[in-house]
Amino acid sequence: MKLIGRIRPGHSTKKKMPVQSAPRAEGPRKQRERYEWTPEKVGRLEEMKEQGLSYEEIAKKLNEEFPGDRVASYNTVSSRLTGDVYKRRPELSKMNKWDSERAARLVELLEEGVPRKEIAGILNREFEGFNVTRKAVIHRIAKYVYPRRGDLRTDTAKTYTWTPEKEERLVELKEQGISAREIAQILNNEYPEGDCTEGIVEGKLWREVYSKRPELMRAYKWTKEKDKRLEELTEAGLTSKQIAGRLNEEFPEGTSANYDIVRYRQENELFQRRPELKKRKRRYQWTPAKVSRVEELLEEGLSYREIAERLNEEFGGAKATKTILNTKISRDIYKRRPELKREQRLNDPNGVNEVISALREFKK
Repeated sequence: MKLIGRIRPGHSTKKKMPVQSAPRAEGPRKQRERYEWTPEKVGRLEEMKEQGLSYEEIAKKLNEEFPGDRVASYNTVSSRLTGDVYKRRPELSKMNKWDSERAARLVELLEEGVPRKEIAGILNREFEGFNVTRKAVIHRIAKYVYPRRGDLRTDTAKTYTWTPEKEERLVELKEQGISAREIAQILNNEYPEGDCTEGIVEGKLWREVYSKRPELMRAYKWTKEKDKRLEELTEAGLTSKQIAGRLNEEFPEGTSANYDIVRYRQENELFQRRPELKKRKRRYQWTPAKVSRVEELLEEGLSYREIAERLNEEFGGAKATKTILNTKISRDIYKRRPELKREQRLNDPNGVNEVISALREFKK
């Protein structure tokens, strides 16, 4: 008997049968559609990068200027820049990078008390080739400067201290139906230390007071006229935020309405009387008249924003936006009338349409 090797206890010498995987589906494997980059898109990408726009802003503008079935995203723009543009134009990759000199200058400007919205312009003027946006400056300050230099923080909402006396006074004033702006003024007069603003009062109310005293949220006085108008606007398909704006415009007296006040009234009063309004789909309703009007405006070469403004002026109800138009045009109108896609591409927000029309007349 020939020994091959030691057998561990509990170990079987039988060969294990291989696990059979599920049969693979027949037919060619479906590949993911890629975003098509044309010379026009690449040129526009470089222009926007020179302007210092972020990847999200670049993707959004590409989708607006070059609408189609395939949508550009953050990863689409990032891969194109790193794989092609930065290799041909390395100066673009170094435009918005923070070095020690720029970071030190940022801290100096904060120490001098320069407003954050002006810092971006100062840095772009002082450092050649540096094109940073206001959003990038705010992100840099919040992520790197404030954690190390908390003394530079100028946010009044963080420095304002609430005492038990101030909180009691806040509740008393709110019980009287006084607005947040007037409450802030009263608190500044009675308690001179600190600078209380309308935003600080609103934040305190919604974070702490309303959870303990929800009846104070109903300090907004509802009348029969307001309830009737609320029902009409809800039936028209407007959002709670839009309804609050309409109510403040039509009924300016007293406390201002906001999203939470309108939503609370809808849930606890309106939807109980008319539950069909709650189940109503608040999507933008497309009618044949609206679709034909969009096609006419596309033939005129108007942008999505201008088309949305025209639709909102001519047709009531829910408001049209660029996103709603992009979805309808790319999925429906361009498939039925592809010639409009070419006309829309001729439209340039920088004002090149006049030059194109002049060239056409010259060729004739």
